[in-house]
Amino acid sequence: MRLLLLGPLLASPAIAQHTLHADLTYKTVNGAPLRLDVYEPDANGPHPLVIWIHGGAWMSGTKALAPGRIQGLLDANVAVASIEYRLTTQSATFGDVTFPAQIDDVQDAILWLRANAAAFDLDQARIGTWGTSAGGHLAALAGTLGSPKDPRGDTSVQAVGDGFGPTDFFELDADAVNFGCTQYLVHDDPSSPESRLVGFDGPGEGIGVLAGLPGRPEHQLVLDANPITFLDPADPPMFVVHGEGDCTISVGQSRRLLDACEALGVDVTLVTHPGGHTLPASLVGDFHDFFTRELAGTERIVRTVEAFDVPSLVPLDAQGVPVDHDNETVRTASLTWSGCNLSTTVGALPHGVLLDPHPAVSTDGGSLFFNAGALTAGSRAAARLVTPADLTAGGHLRLRIGKASSPGGTRFRVLLRDGVAWWLSSPVTTPVVPGAASASDMTIELAPLSWNLVDTSSGAGADLDEIDDGGETGALVELGAGTPDLTSVDGIGFQMAAGNNLTRMFAIDHLELAVTWTPVGEVSCTSLPNSTGRAAALAAYGSADATQNDLRLRADDLPANAFGLLISGRVGGSAPLLEGVLCLGSPLGRHLDSVASSGAAGEIEVAIDLTAMPAASPPFTAAVVPGETWYFQWWHRDVVAGPTANLSNAIAVSFH
Repeated sequence: MRLLLLGPLLASPAIAQHTLHADLTYKTVNGAPLRLDVYEPDANGPHPLVIWIHGGAWMSGTKALAPGRIQGLLDANVAVASIEYRLTTQSATFGDVTFPAQIDDVQDAILWLRANAAAFDLDQARIGTWGTSAGGHLAALAGTLGSPKDPRGDTSVQAVGDGFGPTDFFELDADAVNFGCTQYLVHDDPSSPESRLVGFDGPGEGIGVLAGLPGRPEHQLVLDANPITFLDPADPPMFVVHGEGDCTISVGQSRRLLDACEALGVDVTLVTHPGGHTLPASLVGDFHDFFTRELAGTERIVRTVEAFDVPSLVPLDAQGVPVDHDNETVRTASLTWSGCNLSTTVGALPHGVLLDPHPAVSTDGGSLFFNAGALTAGSRAAARLVTPADLTAGGHLRLRIGKASSPGGTRFRVLLRDGVAWWLSSPVTTPVVPGAASASDMTIELAPLSWNLVDTSSGAGADLDEIDDGGETGALVELGAGTPDLTSVDGIGFQMAAGNNLTRMFAIDHLELAVTWTPVGEVSCTSLPNSTGRAAALAAYGSADATQNDLRLRADDLPANAFGLLISGRVGGSAPLLEGVLCLGSPLGRHLDSVASSGAAGEIEVAIDLTAMPAASPPFTAAVVPGETWYFQWWHRDVVAGPTANLSNAIAVSFH
């Protein structure tokens, strides 16, 4: 689970090349059609699919889509279908439009798209649902209610994007009050959208009355409309966004979903922002990233996440103490920041390098803040990572800029420690960001930057204030160009470059130090859930070029601290084995050098040698030959009724 507090960013209006299949009838009710549109990427498929479900309080809305809403998905070769469903204002057309008509329509659209997948080059095994408000509610309900064993067909989905959808109708008004709303949409009233949805909207009725009438059939409809009612450990991952200031549907509704998912071990991320009943433009991209990762297989392995959520202002420069402190972080790294300010300007608020919770520069209660005169070239801040990160495979630094008000953007240089020495990058320029309300993401690829080695001979080199000759206020001494070793990065920082307006400000609101692997191969066979409630997921990264010999296999959703090993072969299969499915045929080999524990996180990653694959006959190893397809699967111990074992899905990699 991740709980983040993010602010609105910027979105691009461009859209990828695609083919639009418009106004396709997927269902007829009372003689009237319900239609959908399919946006098929022009790249080769089969494409994962995201089904967009519009909002509008189940009363209004259309399947029309703005290009920016789906750009990132089409760019990632993910298809999109936008669907109509029966609205509570359309009884004259469709007859009965009370719940569960809406979720019935969503599931029928899923069934129709699966049945017609070949026509649009879709992958039936990779479908997600996404919507906002009422659409978010239906997207989440489709995720928890759907099942591959549905008598009508496979109604399951593999990922859910829920934008500020309701969950428990009976608690909507209470959540609004509990989360600070003094004026809010009264859902208990018979005129509310929820009362109308379940058909209890006459005089003297409404959700508020219905809560005390458990014998009424409409009471059961409210329970059936709650995605939490059908939640189980095997449900798909969910990405949920909600505004802390939402007084139409309180954020308390999404927090209920978060708590329920956590209790059952369902993978869930709740992202909140300071706004109301809306989806900030930047968070559209976060949904794109989620679906791309979960459906298209692009795996971003985050090494360090820094939210800068300190409780109060902390100076990092010589104008205040202390120079070192602990700052809350998540994931694997614990960062201690120190700073240097070359400006001599002083004032009530120190003009220096700070951790500052000022709302003008931060959307989540804190930022790394270079205030006014601290934009002098040479002012800097840096921190050490407790856990070094291997960033050789596409390492990048992703920043959320909360303020960058110098004309043309702020100029800075990245500080990087490679386990031995500090390095200083060539200059980087940010977008212009006037304040937290328009915060902007930027991604900096580390390898292409030019780097200069920094002299650390005068100090221990453990922290920023110990690596320069002049101490806190001295300039760094650069020793010349070189290339840092990205296999063991254990320090990150920023130094202001020349050309900034010294009366302006610069704030980093959020930081991720990450590496992105490119997935290769295809899932050739699925297995069964283990004791986590999910089937272990195996993915291959690196290259299918046998001459590169850089293939890595990563298994997730393993039981904690479960020993296992990689098995492989040149023949696929599907046969029950212990608690899972063996997806390899004979002969198969065991990678004994891959034996490892999944650790507390239930994940493992191994590199393999394509020149010495285990074989079943002398010489007992074989080299991968271009043109061959090899199958890989992770075998792991598990505890169900007793000590036993299970297997992941299988990945088929066709080498060239």
